[in-house]
Amino acid sequence: MSENTSSEKTRDLTSTRRSAMKIAAGAVSASIFGVTSVTAQSADRVQWKFDASATVRARPTVANNSVFIGSADTNLYSVNIETGEQQWVFETNDEINTAASVVNNTVFVGSEDNNVYAVNADTGEQQWSFDTGDTIYAPLTVSNGTVFVVSDNNNLYAVDTETGEEQWVSEGGINSSTAPTVVEETVFIGGTSKFKDSDRGGDLYAIEAQTGEQLWGFTTGDRVLSSPTVANGTVFIGCTNNNLYAVNAETGEEEWVFETGETIYSEPTVAGGTVFVGNENGNLFAVDAESGEQQWSTKLDNRISAAPTVADGIVFVGYSNLYAVDADTGEQLWEVSETASSPIVWNGTVYFGSGLSLLAVDAGISGSSEGSRARLTTMRHGGASENNDNQDNEDAVTEPSDDSIPGFGIGSGISAIGAASYMIKRRLTDDSE
Repeated sequence: MSENTSSEKTRDLTSTRRSAMKIAAGAVSASIFGVTSVTAQSADRVQWKFDASATVRARPTVANNSVFIGSADTNLYSVNIETGEQQWVFETNDEINTAASVVNNTVFVGSEDNNVYAVNADTGEQQWSFDTGDTIYAPLTVSNGTVFVVSDNNNLYAVDTETGEEQWVSEGGINSSTAPTVVEETVFIGGTSKFKDSDRGGDLYAIEAQTGEQLWGFTTGDRVLSSPTVANGTVFIGCTNNNLYAVNAETGEEEWVFETGETIYSEPTVAGGTVFVGNENGNLFAVDAESGEQQWSTKLDNRISAAPTVADGIVFVGYSNLYAVDADTGEQLWEVSETASSPIVWNGTVYFGSGLSLLAVDAGISGSSEGSRARLTTMRHGGASENNDNQDNEDAVTEPSDDSIPGFGIGSGISAIGAASYMIKRRLTDDSE
């Protein structure tokens, strides 16, 4: 267990408006998550269970034969991927409800204490911290030696991975509940109605990764509270107006729009030419990535806010249960009766947050998460190189390496059910006050 200077900082979680919201949100979370119960079917699949001391809302990150997970208990944990035993713990000054990224043996994670932390993946020792000036609700993204992170002051920051020094800040106009997605030299992210001092408003932005300058803005007409994904030159984004949009990554022009019938908080993922996304009615949709035509839909739950992931032809998605769905037909194959954050699959095991715990569950396959979110820095497992060379090929997934493993969420993904939904509820509360 590592020692670090942050563990000596004092915490006052009731001194601000957001702290009061945190207590209320925690009560809601507890009422929905409760204490996880393992049914007979669940017990057959659960390989191990690691218990934190508060709710685990974040999507796990798999790298270096470890699982990294944050918790509302303010801690970042490193857990042995085979046994589920704690390897080290790193303490911050507030909740960690977003997924981490691991690159070059460094874990990067944002905390609600306003800071981004860089932590040694082997020892848990802090390397540096960067203060964004406001709460971090969304997962950060690492690409080409830069950490991209959004704060609740609606700023997007670019931070050097080696030094923790600010490279640039794009002030205002960024939606703090959405995670950045980086493809080559462009950052794609959800926005507010107006970007900085520009007359070009939008709910989805393309931003130059080297300078922070806006390239284009796309307007949906309503709020974008999920994170985008990119495949084959197209950006896919869900919206609170019930629509899934496909937008040309170069021009910002709409390619097609698909109506789901209810709000989309779930982050889409693309695999095998199909976009998979859930909505607030609990429906999971498969949509042709080229045409926007529905391939199938299936009713799974009373809500899907977490992001799906795809492995070996199976879509895994969570809410009140973890579901496995045939990617070709939409047929539900099995479910595990555990509340679930956005899942990740690695070498045949599904990892996800559930109540106060991190669970490892047998997926019944041998593969790992694939598709657009696994390639981009919006999924969090060892499946792509840091420079994102393959990001224009939706099915390109490279073999993992111990020293170059980027994170997600995605981020993406992050309500009492998962980090994505939790951030959205906090964002909606802020907007209403």
